[in-house]
Amino acid sequence: TVSTTASSSGTYYLKVEGKVPVRNDYRVLTYINGNGPAKKSCPDRFEVNDQCGQQSCEAAEVNPGSYDKLLLCGGSNVDTDWYSTSVDAGETINVDLSFNNARGDLNLRLFDEDLGAFVARSATSSDTESVSYTSARDQTLYYRVNTIDPELEANTYSMDVSVEQADACQDDGNEP
Repeated sequence: TVSTTASSSGTYYLKVEGKVPVRNDYRVLTYINGNGPAKKSCPDRFEVNDQCGQQSCEAAEVNPGSYDKLLLCGGSNVDTDWYSTSVDAGETINVDLSFNNARGDLNLRLFDEDLGAFVARSATSSDTESVSYTSARDQTLYYRVNTIDPELEANTYSMDVSVEQADACQDDGNEP
């Protein structure tokens, strides 16, 4: 841990070197005036989003789009990431994860706003997980990224979220 107090405003640089030439994964957490990643042990931009239940939910609200450099951690403090997106009746949500399965297997489940049983899931052994669900009503949908891999230390993933608009209702011969 390195801590310093700036003597003046400006740009500061941090150089990280190994004792011998080596390639290694590492994380640098930067806190300025105490502000930085909320969860030091497993930081990504949506933390803290580890729990979601009927009484309370820390799900990170996300809009349709692409999100990269997300992080799921294991070890003695297994991480779970929860997200939510609102949809209208008839709209279809698609959630796609991309990651390196060799670094740890991730799973994806989608829940309706009641948080009862899941309405879609993906639990393959590949480098992607994908779910799709068409909502019958206006609601907030919740999705969970987790692992059951006891060997997982940390795995980065990318997430793509899209919402397809419902098809317009076509008049038929029975319309007045």
